[in-house]
Amino acid sequence: MQIFEQNDIRISLLTSRLLRTEKGQFTDFNTQTVQNRLLDDVDYTLSREGKNLIVKTNDVTFKVDITSANV
Repeated sequence: MQIFEQNDIRISLLTSRLLRTEKGQFTDFNTQTVQNRLLDDVDYTLSREGKNLIVKTNDVTFKVDITSANV
């Protein structure tokens, strides 16, 4: 699992098709969906497009608004 933080946004790349976004105060508790966090690392690239952070994996491309943490 890879984690990217910028200002008050944290993005956790759980799998090549699943990410978790948080804004404000971060928590390290498990998500309800993913209890086992012993996941393999995911190949990905990061880039910026205006207010969006682009997270590209082999399977999908996520656009995350870095002002709100919306995907």
